[in-house]
Amino acid sequence: DMATVYGVNFTKYDQNVPREMVNVAENGGRFRVQYDTYEASALEAGSTISVARIPKGARIWDAFIIADALGSGHTLSLGDSDDVDRFITATLFNTANKMVSISPRPTGTANAASTAASGTGIDAIGYEYTSETDIIITTASAAVTGTIKTAVFYSVD
Repeated sequence: DMATVYGVNFTKYDQNVPREMVNVAENGGRFRVQYDTYEASALEAGSTISVARIPKGARIWDAFIIADALGSGHTLSLGDSDDVDRFITATLFNTANKMVSISPRPTGTANAASTAASGTGIDAIGYEYTSETDIIITTASAAVTGTIKTAVFYSVD
């Protein structure tokens, strides 16, 4: 038999009696962005670039890195000090203007959809910070040189 079901937050504000408050970062919150750019010059492997400070209670919805051609074998990841690839796993940036985000994106011929999100996948989308936390890019190869831009999209209030 067919069923009519409701998401967790929809149930709280629409179905429950009395109605419950929903975390504002999840429903009706303001969408914010922190953008940054860095001009790398021979950064060593394992270097970090702090690019955003996310407030306590914020939920991450997407993030991207776009960069110059950093050279053969040069990778960048995006995360935090607890998980350096929470949002974007180590990705080669060896061609100019390559852009990688949390969200799956068209790839290959005929814009076939990629099958998975970057980083920790399903756990990256809507990830909630329980304390103020810096978002960092981490290098995984030596002598990274070039322009690196990033943006982190989140809701908090």
